[in-house]
This record gives sequence, structure tokens and C-alpha cells, in this order.
Amino acid sequence: MSPTFSLQPSTFNRRCAFTLVEVLVVMTLLVFIVVALMGVFSSTQAAFRASLTQTDVLESGRAAMNLITADLRALTPSYGRSTNNGPVNFYVNTYGNLPLVQPRQHSPAIMLNLLGDLWPEGGVPPWAKVLALPGTHLHLYGKLRAAKGRKMGHLNITGSTIEQVRSTARQAAQILGIDAF
Repeated sequence: MSPTFSLQPSTFNRRCAFTLVEVLVVMTLLVFIVVALMGVFSSTQAAFRASLTQTDVLESGRAAMNLITADLRALTPSYGRSTNNGPVNFYVNTYGNLPLVQPRQHSPAIMLNLLGDLWPEGGVPPWAKVLALPGTHLHLYGKLRAAKGRKMGHLNITGSTIEQVRSTARQAAQILGIDAF
């Protein structure tokens, strides 16, 4: 028997093929899916860039605050006194591009550094005797342990004349047992 050929398309072939309309519908759906995925990817990428920028800003701000904090800690303490020409105001005026206040001497003054060598074993220096002298102002830094050579505070001596201040400073140095200047 010889094979027979028919010019009629078989029903099997018609059921397996896609029509042009079906292919176009699928392609259109795929285009919508790809466009939606590109939109999601684009917005995710923009959010990632924004978070990197925000992270950089926060890190820079933290570094600047650390520098400012270190500078402020290095300034001399004001101990509750408000002055117009103190170091903190100088710092704020400098970094704020504000006019600087011209410094002026309030009165003659001498400062004696107080090292840990002054503290006797298990005791404290004779502060009452020192503070009984006129114009003496004691500033201790609140350190818990005194050690040889460690700065524990300072003593400011003020007066109306430099001679009076020098005399009082020498008396304070003698009471504390430190070398006169």
C-alpha cells in the first residue's frame, strides 16, 4: 500500500499550532510584565541610591559632631559663669561666622595647676586654708584617682593688683607645698 496524501490540513496539526492572535496576546502580556518589572527595578534602584546618600550624610554629620564634641571638651570649663568672651562663645562665633568679641582682662590673675602629687596618701590637700586666702577659686575636675603628674584641677587667684595676686599665689603655693613660680 502506498501512502496517501491529502491537501486538507489534518485536525491534529490545527490543534497544536497557535494562531497569530494568540501569539500577539501573549507577547503583549509579556511586554506588560517586562515593563512592570523594569519599573519595580528602577524604583528599587532609586531607593537604594537614596539610602546610600542618606548614609553618607549621616556619617558626615556624625564625624562633624565628633570633631565639635572633641573641640568643646578641650575648652576650659565655665563652671556656671556666663561670660561674653569665653572659649565656648569664641568657638560658636568662629564657626557661625559671627563677629568675634575682643578679649579683655577682667582683673589680674594667676592660675596654679594642681597635680596629683599634692594629694597625701588617703587624704586631701588643705583646701580650707587655701580658700581662706583672698581671691582664691578652686576648680577640681572630678577625677576619682590622683596620680603623680596627673592634672587634678587648678587654682585661680584674682585681685586688684598683680602684686597682690603674686603674694596670694605664693602663700597658696607654700600651703600646698608646691614650688613658687
